[in-house]
Amino acid sequence: MSKTPLTLILLLLCGVLSVVQCQKNEDLVSEFHKGFMAKRAAMLSMVKDLTVMDEDKRDKTLDSLLKSMFKVLSEVKSQVQSAGMSLKDIPEDKRSREYVALLLENTCFFSDILLRFPDYASHRLSANYDYNTLYRWSLSYISYGDFPPSLINEPTKKLIHLATQELGVGERDPDYVNPYKKKDRPPLKRFEDPPIAPKKSKKKVKRGPRLNVEL
Repeated sequence: MSKTPLTLILLLLCGVLSVVQCQKNEDLVSEFHKGFMAKRAAMLSMVKDLTVMDEDKRDKTLDSLLKSMFKVLSEVKSQVQSAGMSLKDIPEDKRSREYVALLLENTCFFSDILLRFPDYASHRLSANYDYNTLYRWSLSYISYGDFPPSLINEPTKKLIHLATQELGVGERDPDYVNPYKKKDRPPLKRFEDPPIAPKKSKKKVKRGPRLNVEL
């Protein structure tokens, strides 16, 4: 049965709207990635700066960062759960996109810290139940929840995977080693003093008869 002109017009309109929506989503994703990559560059630069600090100053700086970071994650989690946000695709409203960005940025930043300063980060997670719970929730939400897959590029996927390996979440890769973790470091080779060489016994030279010369 042939379609009426009205039906054809509606189909064409739906097709046009679909293309427009698709283009809009692509633009939003592109804009999101641009902002996210700029933030990631700043985070990695900060981690690099932390590596050259003395331990006391670094720990105080990290404590301050973690306090701010997990405060943000707590607010984001509350908003996501209360709103029942299902993020199969990038949200169109700006506020929801900000929540998505904050969730991904802070999770990645703590993952950087966990992998580069594993002993410090593991101790803080063990000592603070809220930190531990929030971080595991964010990892799970990004990896297995309704987080828009289009927003996670390959470097981010790798970072999240390594963070789950460090935490021992899921199946552990038998080849996984964190060179910055004290117990994972290869033992230093011991250089011992070389053994003292035994003294060579002097061979006695047999002397022949002496010639006495009288003057």
